[in-house]
Amino acid sequence: MQLSFSRFDDDVARFIITGFSSAFVNSYRRTMIGEVPTLAIEDVHIYDNNSALFDEMLAHRLGGLIPPSGQILMNMYSPRIAPVMVRGGVQHARLFIH
Repeated sequence: MQLSFSRFDDDVARFIITGFSSAFVNSYRRTMIGEVPTLAIEDVHIYDNNSALFDEMLAHRLGGLIPPSGQILMNMYSPRIAPVMVRGGVQHARLFIH
């Protein structure tokens, strides 16, 4: 049984596992995926829509986006972020882009 890393950075870990059963390696993979923090757009409130798209269509398209990182987001439109709230062990934040 051997675990050898070929790359280990702050954002990337690349390694080779040999000598373990596929069930063990799969459980390890699933554990790693479960520990990756994720961000999802859940509720969208549109106050003034003067585009050709319906509000529901805009909200659906926002839900399919991959949110940008924090620094990129801060450079876009000078957004205002409300304080983070915790409900049921999940963090919620509001983002206002004008």
